[in-house]
Amino acid sequence: SGSCRQRPAKMDGLQIKQNGHTEVHRPVAGIFLENTKEKITIYQAMKKRMLKAGTALALLEAQAATGGIIDPKNNRVLPVADAVKEGVVGPEMKEKLLTAEKAISGYVDPYTKQTISVFQAMQKDLVPRDYGLRLLEAQIATQGLFDPTQKSNISIESAIQKGYYEKGLLNDQMSELKVFYHPISQENLSYQNLLEKCTVEPVTGLCLLPLNGKSGSLNFNFIDYQSKMALKNEKVKVTCGKYMGMTVSLWELLMSEYFDEQQSLTCFHITYRSST
Repeated sequence: SGSCRQRPAKMDGLQIKQNGHTEVHRPVAGIFLENTKEKITIYQAMKKRMLKAGTALALLEAQAATGGIIDPKNNRVLPVADAVKEGVVGPEMKEKLLTAEKAISGYVDPYTKQTISVFQAMQKDLVPRDYGLRLLEAQIATQGLFDPTQKSNISIESAIQKGYYEKGLLNDQMSELKVFYHPISQENLSYQNLLEKCTVEPVTGLCLLPLNGKSGSLNFNFIDYQSKMALKNEKVKVTCGKYMGMTVSLWELLMSEYFDEQQSLTCFHITYRSST
Protein backbone atom coordinates (compact mmCIF):
# COMPACT_ATOMS: atom_id res chain seq x y z
CA SER A 1 0.00 0.00 0.00
CA GLY A 2 1.02 3.64 -0.45
CA SER A 3 1.55 4.30 3.24
CA CYS A 4 3.85 1.29 3.64
CA ARG A 5 5.80 1.46 0.40
CA GLN A 6 9.46 0.62 0.69
CA ARG A 7 12.37 2.66 -0.54
CA PRO A 8 15.85 1.38 -1.43
CA ALA A 9 17.83 0.17 1.56
CA LYS A 10 20.03 2.72 3.26
CA MET A 11 22.04 2.94 6.43
CA ASP A 12 20.09 3.50 9.66
CA GLY A 13 22.69 5.45 11.56
CA LEU A 14 25.90 3.93 10.32
CA GLN A 15 25.98 0.19 10.36
CA ILE A 16 29.10 -1.90 10.03
CA LYS A 17 29.11 -5.66 9.82
CA GLN A 18 31.64 -7.26 12.10
CA ASN A 19 31.92 -11.02 12.53
CA GLY A 20 28.50 -11.61 11.03
CA HIS A 21 26.47 -9.15 13.08
CA THR A 22 25.58 -5.51 12.66
CA GLU A 23 26.77 -2.73 14.94
CA VAL A 24 24.97 0.61 15.07
CA HIS A 25 27.69 3.20 15.10
CA ARG A 26 26.99 6.76 16.28
CA PRO A 27 30.01 8.53 17.76
CA VAL A 28 31.07 12.05 16.68
CA ALA A 29 31.41 11.23 12.99
CA GLY A 30 32.78 14.45 11.52
CA ILE A 31 32.35 18.21 11.27
CA PHE A 32 29.43 20.13 9.78
CA LEU A 33 30.60 23.47 8.36
CA GLU A 34 27.72 25.84 9.01
CA ASN A 35 28.89 28.47 6.51
CA THR A 36 29.19 26.15 3.51
CA LYS A 37 26.76 23.39 4.67
CA GLU A 38 29.32 20.66 3.97
CA LYS A 39 30.54 17.64 5.91
CA ILE A 40 34.25 17.11 6.45
CA THR A 41 36.26 14.49 8.34
CA ILE A 42 37.79 15.06 11.76
CA TYR A 43 41.23 14.84 10.15
CA GLN A 44 40.37 17.53 7.56
CA ALA A 45 39.12 19.81 10.34
CA MET A 46 42.46 19.39 12.12
CA LYS A 47 44.36 20.19 8.91
CA LYS A 48 42.22 23.31 8.44
CA ARG A 49 43.12 24.28 12.04
CA MET A 50 39.50 24.14 13.15
CA LEU A 51 40.28 21.49 15.76
CA LYS A 52 43.30 21.18 18.01
CA ALA A 53 45.49 18.20 17.13
CA GLY A 54 44.93 16.59 20.55
CA THR A 55 41.15 16.92 20.26
CA ALA A 56 41.15 15.53 16.70
CA LEU A 57 43.24 12.53 17.74
CA ALA A 58 41.00 11.85 20.76
CA LEU A 59 37.88 12.02 18.55
CA LEU A 60 39.42 9.61 16.03
CA GLU A 61 40.50 7.28 18.84
CA ALA A 62 36.88 7.30 20.03
CA GLN A 63 35.76 6.31 16.51
CA ALA A 64 38.32 3.49 16.36
CA ALA A 65 37.24 2.25 19.80
CA THR A 66 33.57 2.12 18.80
CA GLY A 67 33.72 0.34 15.45
CA GLY A 68 35.93 2.11 12.93
CA ILE A 69 37.04 5.39 11.36
CA ILE A 70 34.14 7.28 9.79
CA ASP A 71 34.18 8.88 6.36
CA PRO A 72 31.11 11.17 6.75
CA LYS A 73 31.15 12.32 3.12
CA ASN A 74 30.58 8.80 1.80
CA ASN A 75 28.84 7.32 4.89
CA ARG A 76 31.47 4.64 5.33
CA VAL A 77 33.05 3.09 8.40
CA LEU A 78 36.57 1.78 7.80
CA PRO A 79 39.10 -0.23 9.78
CA VAL A 80 42.07 1.97 10.74
CA ALA A 81 44.43 0.44 8.15
CA ASP A 82 41.94 1.07 5.32
CA ALA A 83 41.19 4.60 6.56
CA VAL A 84 44.91 5.43 6.38
CA LYS A 85 45.22 3.80 2.94
CA GLU A 86 42.30 5.85 1.61
CA GLY A 87 43.45 9.13 3.17
CA VAL A 88 40.53 9.51 5.61
CA VAL A 89 43.22 9.92 8.29
CA GLY A 90 46.95 10.60 7.96
CA PRO A 91 49.67 7.94 8.33
CA GLU A 92 51.12 9.78 11.35
CA MET A 93 48.07 8.68 13.35
CA LYS A 94 48.09 5.03 12.31
CA GLU A 95 49.86 3.47 15.31
CA LYS A 96 47.83 5.40 17.89
CA LEU A 97 44.55 4.56 16.16
CA LEU A 98 45.48 0.87 15.84
CA THR A 99 45.97 0.85 19.62
CA ALA A 100 42.52 2.41 20.11
CA GLU A 101 41.02 -0.13 17.68
CA LYS A 102 42.01 -2.87 20.13
CA ALA A 103 39.15 -1.66 22.34
CA ILE A 104 37.05 -3.65 19.82
CA SER A 105 39.42 -6.46 18.81
CA GLY A 106 40.82 -6.84 22.33
CA TYR A 107 44.21 -6.26 23.91
CA VAL A 108 46.52 -9.21 24.51
CA ASP A 109 47.82 -9.88 28.02
CA PRO A 110 51.59 -10.36 27.48
CA TYR A 111 51.77 -12.94 30.29
CA THR A 112 48.67 -15.09 29.79
CA LYS A 113 48.24 -14.33 26.04
CA GLN A 114 44.52 -13.96 26.71
CA THR A 115 42.32 -11.39 24.96
CA ILE A 116 41.34 -8.72 27.47
CA SER A 117 39.13 -5.61 27.49
CA VAL A 118 40.11 -1.93 27.66
CA PHE A 119 39.35 -1.83 31.38
CA GLN A 120 41.49 -4.91 32.06
CA ALA A 121 44.32 -3.49 29.92
CA MET A 122 44.07 -0.29 31.97
CA GLN A 123 44.26 -2.23 35.24
CA LYS A 124 47.34 -4.10 34.02
CA ASP A 125 49.00 -0.81 32.93
CA LEU A 126 49.03 -1.90 29.29
CA VAL A 127 47.31 1.39 28.37
CA PRO A 128 47.50 4.70 30.28
CA ARG A 129 44.62 5.21 32.71
CA ASP A 130 43.35 8.52 31.27
CA TYR A 131 43.45 7.03 27.76
CA GLY A 132 41.54 3.91 28.84
CA LEU A 133 38.91 6.04 30.57
CA ARG A 134 38.37 8.06 27.36
CA LEU A 135 37.81 4.92 25.28
CA LEU A 136 35.39 3.54 27.87
CA GLU A 137 33.48 6.83 27.92
CA ALA A 138 33.22 6.81 24.11
CA GLN A 139 31.84 3.26 24.12
CA ILE A 140 29.30 4.00 26.86
CA ALA A 141 28.21 7.25 25.13
CA THR A 142 27.57 5.45 21.82
CA GLN A 143 26.64 1.79 21.48
CA GLY A 144 27.74 0.45 24.85
CA LEU A 145 30.77 -1.32 26.27
CA PHE A 146 32.38 -3.93 24.05
CA ASP A 147 33.23 -7.48 25.07
CA PRO A 148 36.23 -8.43 22.89
CA THR A 149 35.88 -12.14 23.68
CA GLN A 150 32.23 -12.28 22.54
CA LYS A 151 32.74 -9.62 19.83
CA SER A 152 29.56 -7.87 20.91
CA ASN A 153 28.26 -4.96 22.95
CA ILE A 154 27.18 -5.65 26.51
CA SER A 155 25.33 -3.70 29.17
CA ILE A 156 27.20 -1.92 31.96
CA GLU A 157 25.73 -4.44 34.43
CA SER A 158 27.13 -7.38 32.43
CA ALA A 159 30.48 -5.60 32.05
CA ILE A 160 30.72 -5.12 35.83
CA GLN A 161 29.92 -8.82 36.40
CA LYS A 162 32.59 -9.88 33.89
CA GLY A 163 35.20 -7.56 35.36
CA TYR A 164 35.23 -5.28 32.31
CA TYR A 165 34.08 -2.20 34.22
CA GLU A 166 33.78 -0.74 37.69
CA LYS A 167 30.59 0.91 38.96
CA GLY A 168 30.77 4.72 38.98
CA LEU A 169 34.23 4.72 37.37
CA LEU A 170 33.64 7.58 34.93
CA ASN A 171 31.73 9.70 37.46
CA ASP A 172 34.73 9.57 39.79
CA GLN A 173 37.15 10.59 37.01
CA MET A 174 35.19 13.34 35.26
CA SER A 175 38.04 15.87 35.31
CA GLU A 176 40.32 13.41 33.46
CA LEU A 177 37.73 13.04 30.70
CA LYS A 178 37.50 16.72 29.76
CA VAL A 179 40.07 16.63 26.96
CA PHE A 180 37.89 17.69 24.02
CA TYR A 181 38.42 21.38 23.30
CA HIS A 182 35.30 22.94 21.79
CA PRO A 183 36.38 25.94 19.65
CA ILE A 184 33.02 27.75 19.82
CA SER A 185 32.48 27.65 23.60
CA GLN A 186 36.27 27.62 24.17
CA GLU A 187 36.01 25.06 26.95
CA ASN A 188 37.29 21.54 27.52
CA LEU A 189 34.46 19.02 27.48
CA SER A 190 33.94 15.33 28.09
CA TYR A 191 32.98 13.15 25.11
CA GLN A 192 29.35 12.97 26.23
CA ASN A 193 29.17 16.78 26.53
CA LEU A 194 30.66 17.20 23.05
CA LEU A 195 28.21 14.66 21.63
CA GLU A 196 25.37 16.78 23.01
CA LYS A 197 26.63 19.75 20.96
CA CYS A 198 26.38 17.71 17.76
CA THR A 199 23.66 17.88 15.14
CA VAL A 200 22.25 14.67 13.70
CA GLU A 201 21.82 14.23 9.95
CA PRO A 202 18.44 12.44 9.77
CA VAL A 203 19.07 10.60 6.52
CA THR A 204 22.25 8.90 7.77
CA GLY A 205 22.05 9.29 11.56
CA LEU A 206 25.55 10.77 11.56
CA CYS A 207 26.42 12.91 14.59
CA LEU A 208 28.29 15.95 13.29
CA LEU A 209 29.90 18.75 15.28
CA PRO A 210 28.86 22.16 13.87
CA LEU A 211 31.78 24.57 13.45
CA ASN A 212 32.82 27.58 11.40
CA GLY A 213 30.60 30.42 12.60
CA LYS A 214 26.96 30.60 13.56
CA SER A 215 24.22 30.09 11.05
CA GLY A 216 21.22 32.41 11.26
CA SER A 217 18.72 29.89 9.91
CA LEU A 218 18.08 26.28 10.80
CA ASN A 219 19.24 23.80 8.17
CA PHE A 220 16.49 21.18 8.12
CA ASN A 221 18.91 18.53 6.87
CA PHE A 222 20.17 18.38 10.46
CA ILE A 223 18.49 17.90 13.79
CA ASP A 224 20.02 18.60 17.18
CA TYR A 225 20.83 15.85 19.66
CA GLN A 226 18.04 16.82 22.09
CA SER A 227 15.39 16.72 19.33
CA LYS A 228 16.67 13.34 18.20
CA MET A 229 16.35 12.00 21.76
CA ALA A 230 12.82 13.47 21.99
CA LEU A 231 11.85 11.60 18.80
CA LYS A 232 13.41 8.43 20.22
CA ASN A 233 11.30 8.80 23.37
CA GLU A 234 8.05 9.35 21.41
CA LYS A 235 6.50 5.89 20.85
CA VAL A 236 3.90 5.00 18.22
CA LYS A 237 1.94 1.80 17.53
CA VAL A 238 2.32 0.61 13.93
CA THR A 239 -0.53 -1.14 12.09
CA CYS A 240 1.19 -2.31 8.90
CA GLY A 241 4.49 -3.37 7.37
CA LYS A 242 7.44 -4.96 9.11
CA TYR A 243 6.64 -3.18 12.40
CA MET A 244 2.97 -4.34 12.40
CA GLY A 245 1.64 -4.68 15.94
CA MET A 246 4.83 -3.26 17.40
CA THR A 247 5.39 -0.07 19.36
CA VAL A 248 8.44 1.73 17.99
CA SER A 249 9.99 5.16 18.45
CA LEU A 250 9.11 7.97 16.07
CA TRP A 251 12.83 8.27 15.24
CA GLU A 252 13.05 4.58 14.25
CA LEU A 253 9.97 4.92 12.07
CA LEU A 254 11.16 8.08 10.32
CA MET A 255 14.54 6.45 9.68
CA SER A 256 12.92 3.31 8.21
CA GLU A 257 12.34 2.52 4.53
CA TYR A 258 8.69 3.64 4.82
CA PHE A 259 9.64 7.32 4.64
CA ASP A 260 11.69 8.68 1.77
CA GLU A 261 14.23 11.43 2.41
CA GLN A 262 11.84 14.30 1.64
CA GLN A 263 9.08 12.88 3.84
CA SER A 264 11.51 12.40 6.73
CA LEU A 265 12.74 15.98 6.43
CA THR A 266 9.16 17.30 6.28
CA CYS A 267 8.34 15.43 9.50
CA PHE A 268 11.46 16.80 11.18
CA HIS A 269 10.48 20.29 9.98
CA ILE A 270 6.98 19.94 11.52
CA THR A 271 8.43 18.50 14.75
CA TYR A 272 10.88 21.40 14.98
CA ARG A 273 8.19 24.04 14.32
CA SER A 274 5.83 22.54 16.90
CA SER A 275 8.54 22.36 19.55
CA THR A 276 9.65 26.00 19.21
